[in-house]
Amino acid sequence: MIQTLAERVENVRRTGLADEIIIEEEEGQKITDIQKYEVDIFTIGSDWVDKFDYLSEYCEVVYLERTKGISSTELRQKLVPIVHIGMVGYGRIATRFLRESKFVSGLEVTAVCGRDAEKAATFAQNYSLA
Repeated sequence: MIQTLAERVENVRRTGLADEIIIEEEEGQKITDIQKYEVDIFTIGSDWVDKFDYLSEYCEVVYLERTKGISSTELRQKLVPIVHIGMVGYGRIATRFLRESKFVSGLEVTAVCGRDAEKAATFAQNYSLA
């Protein structure tokens, strides 16, 4: 069963484990929200282990053990396949986008281009873009 976002938020709220539930509306929002709301602990399911370690620069990152056989990520991947895209740009925002795009939006960046072909090639090599 796939829950709506409102149902998921309400279920988390009912547990009493979260002081604040922040809805992500755009890529790269996590760091801004952590700073804005002075978040001490960022939690996410253990099926995301290591994917959000970069946030540990801003707060404690805790991966909660998942219920075996239940994963909204797996359900979404079955319903909506990974989309392969190219990206224009290779700066700071591009790096943040790469970190979350596949796992949050089902996007897999496979190429990058920009004004400086050498910098774009280096970026692609550093991030193992196909």
